[in-house]
Amino acid sequence: IKDLEGYENRKIESYKSLITDKKGNLWAIKQEYVFLIDKNTMRVAKIFGPFTGSLETIYQDSNLQFWLGSFGGGLMGFDPKSGGSFTVNLGATNTFVHSITEWWDRHHNRWLVVGSDGGLIIVDPISLRSKEYTFQLGYSQDKTLSNNVVQYVFVDRQNILWIGTDQGGVCYVRPSQQFFDLWNISNPDVTTAPVRDWIYS
Repeated sequence: IKDLEGYENRKIESYKSLITDKKGNLWAIKQEYVFLIDKNTMRVAKIFGPFTGSLETIYQDSNLQFWLGSFGGGLMGFDPKSGGSFTVNLGATNTFVHSITEWWDRHHNRWLVVGSDGGLIIVDPISLRSKEYTFQLGYSQDKTLSNNVVQYVFVDRQNILWIGTDQGGVCYVRPSQQFFDLWNISNPDVTTAPVRDWIYS
């Protein structure tokens, strides 16, 4: 380690999340604020906010639109040029947004997929209309999600949508079928009721 004393004198900054946008810029979130980070100095170049609630996630879609997910503020669109934002109406019960990603369905329609305390929400990024999906009781108790909290959403290179739930396992959606398949996460060595854990990423 070189120049350890110099590093010890630096102020340490911690953030909730860091992303790189399509142009290579580094963005961070913490509490009610968004930070543009200078990649050369790793210092804050610009601060945006405060926004409603405590920010959980920041995402840039393929149209270069930024989106913010907030614990208490729901889903917001964010414009770094003006510093302005707008709130997307997801309903009164969906103000806790944990994760955002972009997905194309089998008809090649583009959607924002939002993981929230109220379930999975599909949002048209142009009209801002949304559809909420909640998990219903299945034909068997071992196929049932314990609640509707979606902690994490992710789209892989094959355009499969992966959904990490709160104590309910992992689901995935193939665009060719658009059905939810559930992977229940439990310990196979435990003979009693399975113990489930939260999935964050």
